[in-house]
Amino acid sequence: AQLAAPARLADPEAWRALGTRAIRAASLRAKDLRIDPGTLARAGLASTLRGTATLDLEVADAMRAIHVTADLAELRGTPIAKPVDLHLDATLDGSAADATLAMTADRRKVTMLEVHARVPVGLDRLRTGDPRALPIAGTVKLAATSAPRLLAVFGRREVVGGTLAGDATVGGTIGKPTVTAHVTATDLAPPQGLHGKPVQAIAHATLDASWDGRTGKLALDASEAGGALHVAARGSPYDLAHGTAQITATRFDTSPLLAFAPGPAGAARGQLDASLAVRGFDLRTSQITGELHLRDARVPIAPTVGTLHDASLDAQIRAHDILIDGRGKLGAGTATLDGSIALDGASLTGGKAKLVLRKVSPIGAVQPTIDADVSATLARKGTQWTADLVVDRGKIVIPNSSGEKLKPIGAPADLIVDGERPTGHTSPSAPPPEPVIVAHVTLHPTQVQSEEVRTVIAGKLAITADARSVGVTGTISAERGDLDLFGRRYTVDRASAYFDGTTDPVLDIRIFYNFTDVTTITEVRGRLSKPELVLSSNPGTYTQAQLVGFLLGGEPGGDPSSAGLGQQATSLGTSLVANQLTRYVRKALPIDIDVIRYEAATTSNSAAITVGTWITHQVFFSYREHLEARPDENTGEGTLEYWFTRRLELQATAGDRNYDSVDLLWHHRY
Repeated sequence: AQLAAPARLADPEAWRALGTRAIRAASLRAKDLRIDPGTLARAGLASTLRGTATLDLEVADAMRAIHVTADLAELRGTPIAKPVDLHLDATLDGSAADATLAMTADRRKVTMLEVHARVPVGLDRLRTGDPRALPIAGTVKLAATSAPRLLAVFGRREVVGGTLAGDATVGGTIGKPTVTAHVTATDLAPPQGLHGKPVQAIAHATLDASWDGRTGKLALDASEAGGALHVAARGSPYDLAHGTAQITATRFDTSPLLAFAPGPAGAARGQLDASLAVRGFDLRTSQITGELHLRDARVPIAPTVGTLHDASLDAQIRAHDILIDGRGKLGAGTATLDGSIALDGASLTGGKAKLVLRKVSPIGAVQPTIDADVSATLARKGTQWTADLVVDRGKIVIPNSSGEKLKPIGAPADLIVDGERPTGHTSPSAPPPEPVIVAHVTLHPTQVQSEEVRTVIAGKLAITADARSVGVTGTISAERGDLDLFGRRYTVDRASAYFDGTTDPVLDIRIFYNFTDVTTITEVRGRLSKPELVLSSNPGTYTQAQLVGFLLGGEPGGDPSSAGLGQQATSLGTSLVANQLTRYVRKALPIDIDVIRYEAATTSNSAAITVGTWITHQVFFSYREHLEARPDENTGEGTLEYWFTRRLELQATAGDRNYDSVDLLWHHRY
């Protein structure tokens, strides 16, 4: 820098009179400055951007002109996914302020976007005038470029073909600018559908938009083979009540346009027929009328639910309500929705709907098949929505096979924060103090079936949620049921999950099994996140170690003393091996078998293999084959059990040696 000084260096008035003439000339040059989140944080900026910067600044005599050249190389970070280069050239002099910004990407360094702005006012007026009243003129030019290449810069890969081009002109003043823009798209092509199915491409699309300082206009026209879309809108933020919009679509495949939508919506698609008219953009007074029909739709719902496919949606929008009829497939199952939504202007105020699910399977390590009829009544008061949900005709079948094993929870092993490794364990969040959604769920008796358990659950829950947390109160209980563990059928005495506000319920589960001489009782208590196992028996003559052995498949030996431990250990080992083999045998069988059990020889029975299946919740059929039948036993025999209650059963047995019986058994422990 070259500076001029007044004759009296200590006189402030002399310096003030000199003003900008104190600067004879100045220059600043910086090369390959490193830009990263840490550097930006020290400057008070929170950003993930990275790159290098080169800066040249030239100031002429008395600051009559300033020229700035800046280059940002390999700039990347949110929202830039693929590195770009930016070049800025700006000049301020006595007549105007001019700036040009150009963006290039990939190795070919082709200019994709160019912005030019001009304020036809000199430096003197910039210093003294009202900046909002300064005139402005500018252009933005999007050179005809590959749509996939341009979108890849921002991490979007939903378009695999096509060209984008456009331009915009800015005028008016800094305080009240005017804008006109024109964008064209040609041959926009999304990725192929499932199994390589071709997807419709947009042959031509134009977007024209303008803003005159008070009112905005927008017109979108798109055409494809056999389909067309037209959107026209006009409105002002100063007069929302008089805004208008018209949407017309004829057999229009939405996938090329939805590819530009953020998040999972970018994967949605479907063929649209619509005729909608909007009068007024004030939600309290707006009126929307018309019809909308979507065919062959594909709509991502949630990672744990999956994607609704082969779907159709019909919506008829009237003055005070919307009639909705939708149906589609979720995985191998189906979902249908019928209902109506009440309208107050364009604002949703409530509604009623019925959702029917058949053989729907959520995505996860366990993939149950769900059937249910869900009736919903919705209402809105202020900013809060309330929902009354009633679940009828519910049935949950848990298959023997499972999905992909879940990844380990918690923080990665090599993650260090402030010198410490996070544990990754988080406690359930507290219920929201001011929930946006309040749902009252009534679960009517619902059957639950799996390889190990059969039961009926029911209960009531109140669920509250906002954008940060979820709260749950209520109880889900099993009304009755049985549980197969290691070839034994345990009776479920009670099974409940109590939600006290968080999503981590308190468990209260009690099952028992009646042996000849003892009843074993297994209880699970405590939080789901940290359950506690409690074992006991009636009579209470066995140790905890022996009770664990019985739970794993061992047999009480009559005498709980140490003399019987050898027989109990043999029985336990046989049971564990047999049950391990059972898993492989069940997978190989063409029919569903609930029980495959090896029975070791005792003083009263020979060794045998038993297979059985539950025909209904109360009827069980089994076949037993004795390996070396005694003279007083059948070689093979079938048994039919009918359980009136969990303690009363009728048992009928018939065999090849005519050792047949019909018994009425009542199990009672005293």
